Amino acid sequence: MPRATPKFNNLTQKKGAGRGKPTDKDLADALVACKGILVAAVGWLAKERGKSITRQTLAKRIDASERLRAVVAEVEDQTLDWAESRLLELINRGDKTAILFYLKCKGKARGYTERQEVAGVADSPLALPTIKVEYVDSPDDSSEVRIKGFDMSGG
Repeated sequence: MPRATPKFNNLTQKKGAGRGKPTDKDLADALVACKGILVAAVGWLAKERGKSITRQTLAKRIDASERLRAVVAEVEDQTLDWAESRLLELINRGDKTAILFYLKCKGKARGYTERQEVAGVADSPLALPTIKVEYVDSPDDSSEVRIKGFDMSGG
């Protein structure tokens, strides 16, 4: 996948910011370059900018910054779009695995699923029957169980 150019230029770098604590712009550039993968972004910051940060600190900085959360969301959307386009390329080439994967994910409404999904009338929850059980003592002191009946109303 080609390397994306950061488009989040509204995150400015402080003057004199070289080594040391990464700025939000450093973090945004790393997240874009590494497609939002935090561990990869930590390595990228060390290699490309000479700045050190832990994955946990990066996650906290993202949580604390609306702009960085927006960067992560945008990068994840772009990566998902890219992956979907590659899946469609495989489907167009007749790749059976890709076709089956797509049908299992997107074709459920048309019955393409490996598991049965059971629902009640008009997709309402199923009404489970109530089973009435009667315990009867037998003359030889062994208990006997008889099913007295079913109540199909669910109550």
